[in-house]
Amino acid sequence: MKTRCWIIMFSVIIAAALVASWLVMHRSHDGRVAGVYSNGALVETIDLSQVTGTYEFTVTYGGGYNTIEVSKQGIRVTDSSCPDKICIRHGMLGDGLPIVCLPNRLVIRWEKRDDAEYDAMTGI
Repeated sequence: MKTRCWIIMFSVIIAAALVASWLVMHRSHDGRVAGVYSNGALVETIDLSQVTGTYEFTVTYGGGYNTIEVSKQGIRVTDSSCPDKICIRHGMLGDGLPIVCLPNRLVIRWEKRDDAEYDAMTGI
């Protein structure tokens, strides 16, 4: 009886972990706003909840360029004049690190919104 109980508990934990990971991986980006910066200046603000199709635009700096693709799935760099192409290999803008192209001085990152909910508040 003890073995059966452990197997059931282990199965429930594994199932909960699988459901949680699926929810995290398939989370919608609605309401998320990304900022595209060139040489420290904001070039474009992208609200993914307003994106209806796929479009591209190009950001240039000092003779270099980055082509950025925006879709419902997210934002990514599809072409760049930089020699190492790290910004292209980064893929879609995720919850972790921003997309950075140092030679072309490009940064794409999630912006904090004024109406975002707080994780915690202090009573100071």
